[in-house]
Amino acid sequence: VALVDIRGTGSSEGVLIEYEYTSQELNDCEHVIELLAGHARSNGRVGMYGLSWSAFNSLMMATLRRPPALHAVFAAHGSEDLYNNDVHYGDGILHQDEYILSVDHENALPASPDYLINEQWTNERFTRRPWIDIYLEHQLNDKFWQNHSIKCSYDNLTVPVYLLAGLYDA
Repeated sequence: VALVDIRGTGSSEGVLIEYEYTSQELNDCEHVIELLAGHARSNGRVGMYGLSWSAFNSLMMATLRRPPALHAVFAAHGSEDLYNNDVHYGDGILHQDEYILSVDHENALPASPDYLINEQWTNERFTRRPWIDIYLEHQLNDKFWQNHSIKCSYDNLTVPVYLLAGLYDA
């Protein structure tokens, strides 16, 4: 089992991604799958599982990217529609409480337990806009949301997927 933090958060290196579900984030997922499949103790077949955000990533990999080494997905409380059924704009109303009080603040913190706040860490945190600003620019269900929603990509699904609740939960 591999636990992977998003680039620039937790224990992962690099600069924080611009917002959720960017191409960079999905590229990173593909890279991790490739690394795990090629590991000496691997049979080359990788499965993904997750709750909420990592469930979305798992479903996106299975439908939008389809890396050859991905062979199964277990997704709990994922969503097929990031605009209508995710925490951003449930039923068309921006959930500011989730982003202002949670995600943007969490992204501003260094990895635990190190809490190493140095010049590089500070510069990285202040060169990115808060994610809430980006979502406020996309208050309608436009290509920004549709490009990473899987609801139009089910025909691409070729691996077994176990869904546990939440497909339509905002």
